[in-house]
Amino acid sequence: MQRINYKGFNIDLGEKPEIAKNIENFLLGERCRQILTLNPEFMVLASKKPELLEVNNQADLILIDGVGLAWAVKWAFKTSVFRHPGADLVLDICALAESRNLKIGVLIPKGGLSSPERISSAMQKLFPRLDHQVFSNDADAIRNINAGKIQILFLTLGQPNQEVWIQKNRTQLKTCKVAVGVGGAFDFLTGARQRAPRFLRRIGLEWLWRLITQPWRFGRIWRATFGFWNALVFKL
Repeated sequence: MQRINYKGFNIDLGEKPEIAKNIENFLLGERCRQILTLNPEFMVLASKKPELLEVNNQADLILIDGVGLAWAVKWAFKTSVFRHPGADLVLDICALAESRNLKIGVLIPKGGLSSPERISSAMQKLFPRLDHQVFSNDADAIRNINAGKIQILFLTLGQPNQEVWIQKNRTQLKTCKVAVGVGGAFDFLTGARQRAPRFLRRIGLEWLWRLITQPWRFGRIWRATFGFWNALVFKL
């Protein structure tokens, strides 16, 4: 893995095998490590809120999610850049956990698109031997996660809420070794939301798919695309 700093943001560059090795090392540690999937929208928000930049730079593993950020980093550093979207990361980590008999937890917001039952059903189909539990983000969340002896925790609270939650609470997680915010990744697994076709993802037009299928997110999509390039990439 290679750590760089782009526009004040720490970022780790590496391929899947390197990330898997890092996660395996985290699982052997004594404390909960934070994995952050960095996308342009988060960067635009953090450029206006220094506390979010601090959340990013204090994470233990910071991976590129958004295609616009991947292009920008490749252009700036003249190096190979690999994206690691949350939806793909979930599958990779779950496969690792299933092979190692690890306990997975999923922390979801109240009123989310995917109910605990739908998430459990999807997980059972994809990873039938994986020990997993779904938790609601309420006052008892940390106690319940600890009681379940969760070792890897996914949070689907959306950025930046999920990243802030991890930084604030990870010292209270007694058995958890890895915590990662994955946004709407589980909505793709349950079928509650349709992911962009692979060819659109490959050419960097996933944002266009989101605009077509979720036009009410126009503001967020604008911030993650044109807003990102205007506020950060071309900023002197």
